[in-house]
Amino acid sequence: ETSLPGSPVSSGGSSGCDVFASDEGEAEVEPQGLSSPYVSLKEANCSNTMALAALDAKNRIVEALTLEAFELKEELKREREMRLESEAGREDQSFLRDQMETILREKARLAEDNACLRREGRTLAKQMEILGMMQGDSAAASKPKREGTKEKRRAVRSKAEEKD
Repeated sequence: ETSLPGSPVSSGGSSGCDVFASDEGEAEVEPQGLSSPYVSLKEANCSNTMALAALDAKNRIVEALTLEAFELKEELKREREMRLESEAGREDQSFLRDQMETILREKARLAEDNACLRREGRTLAKQMEILGMMQGDSAAASKPKREGTKEKRRAVRSKAEEKD
């Protein structure tokens, strides 16, 4: 039971004392007669009852705060785990991005090497063709025409170099 400060609170029985809630939420006793400096058994029982009620209220508050603290700790733990998972995901993405960039650079280098090798292959094929023609010409030609064959070779080579 919660009550407003200054309002009467039930003491749980007919003890003969009026109980009022203070500003701090604790119950205060106002005995009905102040004739003696000593406390009567009735007033002591009333005070004891109020103290037990206040202790119960405080215990409930402590339990509620403990439960709330536990829930907050659990929530904090979940948030930390999610943050760690997202950081791990970012690290994985960074690693994969680096690998992809490396693979793309390697692919570009291999494509360039492939193009160079194709050019060399075409050049060698032309040279083989030229050599085949020259060998055919040299077999059919006589030895005095051999000087002319050298000139043909030079001409064919220069044409092949111009094409590349």
